[in-house]
Amino acid sequence: MFVPIVPVVAAYSSQPAAMPRLNVEPSCRAASDFKLSDSQSFTECMRDEAEAKGEIAKSWSNYSAAARARCGGEVLIGGPPSYVEMYECLDIDRLRASHPRSVLKR
Repeated sequence: MFVPIVPVVAAYSSQPAAMPRLNVEPSCRAASDFKLSDSQSFTECMRDEAEAKGEIAKSWSNYSAAARARCGGEVLIGGPPSYVEMYECLDIDRLRASHPRSVLKR
């Protein structure tokens, strides 16, 4: 009776963790209210965040578990989270992995 449970647990644990859900509204509100991003409006900021979220979602399972954990954690440190920041972090990790001897590793 214990044997059938093991394959189910193994199959479940091999799936990547779900993409974090971030509340990006405070970040966009701050950027537009305090003119932190070249006078970008709240609406433009939210659009950029939605686009970044979509790009991350398309490739989420292709990023390494370490990159997902590190980048997911980094966006929660030091202020309101941002999918744009998370996407940049994941993209840098992808570039680093595909060019191990490049300048990015220095």
